[in-house]
Amino acid sequence: MSPRTFQLFHRPHLSLSNERWGMLAVLGSAFLLYLHTVIMRWGQEAVPALTSNFYLFVRFLLGWIIISCVLCRARRLPKVEDRGWVAFRAIANLLSVFCFYQAVQETGLAEANILNMTYPVFIVMLSWLGLGERDWLASGLTVLAFIGIVLVMFPGKFYWQKGNFWGIASGFIAAFGMLALNRARQRNTATDLLFYIFGMGAVICLAGFYREFFWPGWQEAQYLFGSAALSFIGQYALTLGFRYVNPVEGNIISSTRILIAAAFGPVLLVGEVLSLGGWVGAALIFLANVLLAHRLWQGADKQISL
Repeated sequence: MSPRTFQLFHRPHLSLSNERWGMLAVLGSAFLLYLHTVIMRWGQEAVPALTSNFYLFVRFLLGWIIISCVLCRARRLPKVEDRGWVAFRAIANLLSVFCFYQAVQETGLAEANILNMTYPVFIVMLSWLGLGERDWLASGLTVLAFIGIVLVMFPGKFYWQKGNFWGIASGFIAAFGMLALNRARQRNTATDLLFYIFGMGAVICLAGFYREFFWPGWQEAQYLFGSAALSFIGQYALTLGFRYVNPVEGNIISSTRILIAAAFGPVLLVGEVLSLGGWVGAALIFLANVLLAHRLWQGADKQISL
């Protein structure tokens, strides 16, 4: 792989205690990001009027409010550089989460979460297309991941299920979002980025889906804001954790959401049992994510040593 791919990676200077806390933060984020979709599913069953777009809007609105409070406490205004990349990141993030929430609404939570976690595979594919790179080992791992994707999407009979395609679309778009985030993050702080990402998301959701919104009662608010809060805390923990672990560790631990989704479904939700084919597919995607992360990090180490 070329040096351009490895610009995505750097080796942080870490103490052992910080690294352990970072690992715990990333692992906690994986569980919280799964759990917030469980709250969504409970809410959809208890209050069918709560659509996935309503959850989407509240997620962005709550995130924007929290980040605004952080900026107010710091007594500063948000500022942004590289507006094009920031806007690209904001739109890609919105579309990815929109597709993910549609998948949560229309298919099993295990399938939705597993397919959402396919973005590392698509990042490798985009590096082939955009950078003209070829790595035969990474190519083989990508094929392995796609076998897993097919097994998750079609665990038994081969039939089209719209929810699964929303899930794979969320992973595909998230890959663009991650690449845009890497560029936007080079000249912007995380707080400033999140202010614009959450703000743009909330405004676009309000403009596009306002007919689906209503003033929630106590029961509705518990589901809406409970899910949004878990999502925000999960994203914050993920961001914090990645400061203290290297990319391989971070990607491996965050990919445990695949296994968490497969294992906890039967415990937290009635009828959420992943088939044998789905389990095999989940394991293949997890394995491919782990090995691709290790492959990229090996290449980064070689580039650093030159």
